[in-house]
Amino acid sequence: MENNYSTQESDQKSLELTDLSFDFLKETAKWAKFLSILGFIGIALMVIFAIFIGVFLSMLSASFTQSSPFAVAPGLFSLIYLVLAALYACPVYFLYKFSINTRDALNARNSDLLTEGLRYLKSHYKFIGIMMIVLFALYIVVIIGAIVVGIAAATLS
Repeated sequence: MENNYSTQESDQKSLELTDLSFDFLKETAKWAKFLSILGFIGIALMVIFAIFIGVFLSMLSASFTQSSPFAVAPGLFSLIYLVLAALYACPVYFLYKFSINTRDALNARNSDLLTEGLRYLKSHYKFIGIMMIVLFALYIVVIIGAIVVGIAAATLS
C-alpha cells in the first residue's frame, strides 16, 4: 500500500506526494548535496589557482621587458578567476540550500521547509538561465567583433 502525502489549499486544490515521488525528491536532494559539495571544492580550487597564477605571472612578467608581449598584468588573471569563482558560488550555494532544506522537509514532513527548498532550486535555475543568456550574448558580440576585425584586416592588406 502506498502512502500519499497531500497538501490542500483553500480552494480545494490538492497535491499528493506519493511514496515514489517522495523517494525521488529524497534522492534528488542527496545528489544535489553531492554536486554542491563538488562545486564548493571547485570554487576553492579556483581561488587557489587565482592566487597561484597571480604569483606565477608576477614572477614571469618581472623577467620580461614592458614592451614584450609576454608582459601581462598578473593581477588581471587572478581577478578574472576570483570573479568567476564568486559567480559560481551563487548557484552552488542555492543548490546546497535546496538539498539541505528538501532533506530536512522530507524527514520532518514539513511543507514549509519543502517550499523553501524548492525556492532555492528555482533560484538556482534562474541564476543559471540568466548566466546562459549573458554568455550567449557575449558569444554573439565576440563573433560579430571577430568578423568586423577580420573584414577590416582583409581590407587593409
